[in-house]
Amino acid sequence: MLTETDQLFLDTLSDIEQRARSEEPYQILGISALARKLLLDSIPLVDQVNRSRRLKIRFNIGLPIEFPLGFPQPSFYSIQDAFDPDTALPGMKPKNVKKDGLLAATVLIVNGKLFSVRDLVSFEAHVKGGVHAGNPGDEADRILQALGTLFQIGGYRASLRQLQAVGRVVLKGSGRAQDRG
Repeated sequence: MLTETDQLFLDTLSDIEQRARSEEPYQILGISALARKLLLDSIPLVDQVNRSRRLKIRFNIGLPIEFPLGFPQPSFYSIQDAFDPDTALPGMKPKNVKKDGLLAATVLIVNGKLFSVRDLVSFEAHVKGGVHAGNPGDEADRILQALGTLFQIGGYRASLRQLQAVGRVVLKGSGRAQDRG
């Protein structure tokens, strides 16, 4: 029998799945609130659901391109769809990580500053309005804010567009708890 927490978890995964396929910016933005609830809250929902199951939840992620020694990093790099190994280019090697590895994974590089999944989800949730609209609070937020006004991918700011691949990765990794529960 499902508990209320189990049902909330399943509904959250279903919501991420729908939003990750959407082309509407507001729908995509909602992934940030859902990913925050699942992975970043003080007691993340994925951990609450997994307490009794004790599964080893892992996430398959695409890795950013490694720049050869002696070659400078580009001014801008975004992994975009390649973060999801299922939509990565052939030859990209996925990495299997725990929740902390997922949150620390680099998805954007701007002028040598690396941005992780955690940075991206927090920015979209707390500055751009996924949870509440706010002002950029630190240098990372200000860089992502400026980037969004200067550069777009598929008609979306790079950080918003990246949420779709992050959502798919979160869905597949978190779904393992659903499949075995």
